[in-house]
Amino acid sequence: MLKKFEVENFRRFKDTLSFDLTAASYEFNNECTKDGLVKTALVYGENASGKSCLGWAIFDIVEHLTDNNSHKEPFNYLNANSDKKTTMFKYTFFLNKKEVTYIYEKDESHKILSETLKINQKSIIEYQVGHPIKTTLKGSQHLNKNLNPESTLSALKYIYHNTNLDLRSQENKTFYQLMSFVSEMLLFRAVLDSTTYIGFTNGISKIYLDILKKGNLQDFEQFLNESGIKCQLGITENNGEITIGFKFETKIIPISSIASTGTKSLSLFYFWWQQLKENKVSLLFIDEFDASYHFKLSRAIVKRLKQINSQIILTTHNTALLDNDLIRPDCGFIIDGQHIKSLNQLTDKALREVHNIEKLYRAGAFNG
Repeated sequence: MLKKFEVENFRRFKDTLSFDLTAASYEFNNECTKDGLVKTALVYGENASGKSCLGWAIFDIVEHLTDNNSHKEPFNYLNANSDKKTTMFKYTFFLNKKEVTYIYEKDESHKILSETLKINQKSIIEYQVGHPIKTTLKGSQHLNKNLNPESTLSALKYIYHNTNLDLRSQENKTFYQLMSFVSEMLLFRAVLDSTTYIGFTNGISKIYLDILKKGNLQDFEQFLNESGIKCQLGITENNGEITIGFKFETKIIPISSIASTGTKSLSLFYFWWQQLKENKVSLLFIDEFDASYHFKLSRAIVKRLKQINSQIILTTHNTALLDNDLIRPDCGFIIDGQHIKSLNQLTDKALREVHNIEKLYRAGAFNG
């Protein structure tokens, strides 16, 4: 799981932004945490406060450690108000019962300039562009340690694909777990463009055709009905392609032709849910996950996500989700463009299960 993330000089974040997912000691809603870490995090913030930027920053790691990076929005990489020519990323994971720290630096062209990997504070891999890779991983002794300085290749990815590491070594095993965790990370947006995503796969299928191929038409119909979309579904064609449609008395009309924004957003969620419910995703980030949902549906989606093993980060404007019946004060975060802190860190008040968190939020109790 991701324990802590830090980034500096990336887009909205000029100074170091630190996102600490260490759980507090609350004794309710324990399904929101795991191994002392926040498993389900809700991130709140005003418009342009950095919610989307947080997702892009966390998932920057996918770009150079995997081949799964696809369909992300283009953007300026470095902070426009900074004179610095590089950006720094620092990840702290808890994997294989060990603390894994990965730090790297990139320039404005996204090229890696340096990398450091530590396991329980011990340096395992060190790389600086133009210099040989230094590594203590068993099985890498005969590997060519000199990368082309003009290359954009990560030292970690290079070692992963070019060595047969001895899995009897706990350090090697932890290294493989890190690479697996990153390859299974997924970010998608629930608004605007259904093809905007990062991670997990290197290609996205057409949503309704994918549901049909997996034999999930009836399950999808049940999901929509449980979500408040009372309907019957059938198979039809749209522009010569097989798709799913709403059944009426005499015809079936493609969902994509008549569905509301909320229904299309639910369809996108269900497309990814097919993977999520099988616990194939390590870390899920959904940006503006409930932008088109009724507040009751938003709560239902959070409850559904809490049931899976994936670590979840959701961004939202919906303060009705600030509810101790749903999450906990250490699982709700507020971002303001410069900092991101959990609710319990933003007040001197001892928050308890009986407190109305949304009411306290609206009253300005979490101004830090």
